[in-house]
Amino acid sequence: MAETRIYMDLSRLCLTPFTSGIQRVAKEIVLRMLKDPAISLTLLADLPTHNGWRVLPHEAFVKYYTEKEGSPYGIGRPLIVTPEDIPSDAVFFDIDSAWNMPMHRCWLFPKLKDRGVTIVSHVYDIIPITEPQYFHSQTMRQFLSWTSAVLQYADHVICNAEATKQALHTLCSELELDPPPCTVVPLGSDFAKKTADPEDIDTNLFEQLTPYRYLLMVGTIEPRKNHRLLFDAVDQLAARGLKVVFAGRLGWNMEQFAKEISKHPRNGKDLFFVQGPSDATIQQLYQQALAVASRRKMRASVCRSLKHSATVRRCSHPISPCSARSAGKWRIILTIPAWIRCCKRSMRCLPMRTPIRKSARKSPHTARVRGMLPLPI
Repeated sequence: MAETRIYMDLSRLCLTPFTSGIQRVAKEIVLRMLKDPAISLTLLADLPTHNGWRVLPHEAFVKYYTEKEGSPYGIGRPLIVTPEDIPSDAVFFDIDSAWNMPMHRCWLFPKLKDRGVTIVSHVYDIIPITEPQYFHSQTMRQFLSWTSAVLQYADHVICNAEATKQALHTLCSELELDPPPCTVVPLGSDFAKKTADPEDIDTNLFEQLTPYRYLLMVGTIEPRKNHRLLFDAVDQLAARGLKVVFAGRLGWNMEQFAKEISKHPRNGKDLFFVQGPSDATIQQLYQQALAVASRRKMRASVCRSLKHSATVRRCSHPISPCSARSAGKWRIILTIPAWIRCCKRSMRCLPMRTPIRKSARKSPHTARVRGMLPLPI
């Protein structure tokens, strides 16, 4: 059987100094695809001229993203590829944050389409369109341009949730366009993955945290994730013996929020902002948290929580079942008093806390977990 030839532009992944969110998804999928003998995979990174790519050597890419050694670009003179060099029977799979690519898709996709190349785009969500108030104007312009190219030229779209697919179809209906064929591939997590190096754990942090007596939010601090609701509840939670931990990096337009955290009278006592935590620290934070707080539409945090035995409650939001189908009960937290009530219930259930059943480790959809607290939009 002939190999499937796939070309992937990973320019943003190679330029990003951290691998979280989209970059983590792209990295993990690419590393797995490289092991598939039925695929001929060509990895690309944008040239400074933005009209072609350099080819990323597989060995250098794998070594960099698994052992953190060398560079994904490799050494020596690179092989150069232009859109005209991609054969007509190939697939161009756009899995990175393509709206941020210097090589604009409204320029690239027509060239590939004219050559007969199959275009597959991974659409993580369309929140910059449905909820533009959370994004920078430049991001909005880039995202709208990219979305237009996807809707006009993509032969197939991959989403991570039925809700994203439905949002895409709603947008097409409003624009009076036929939606491209779309497949939903839920995000998952590898429960069998080796534990992180325990020497990387932030021991100073855990000396100040009592297991199952703190609430955790993991991920980039961004306006759309609504960290403020939990931040505003710090005093009331502290009065009940609970602490709050934000773990991640500071995102766009959150400098003022970071100042408020640093000036909060409970900062370093009942409130902690852990920037750039190691994998080992994140793993232990998940395992010892009373509950994980998540904005209702953030799927990746759900999967990571399931992986590390965090506790989950079900909500009616359509994305949640895509990430944690049959995974227990969720609860939507809309107000600070609701936070307090839910925390009291979670604390009463502490004696029932159990690790993920061995039989459930094969799939995040069947993991038995309790107590994740989704935040409102």
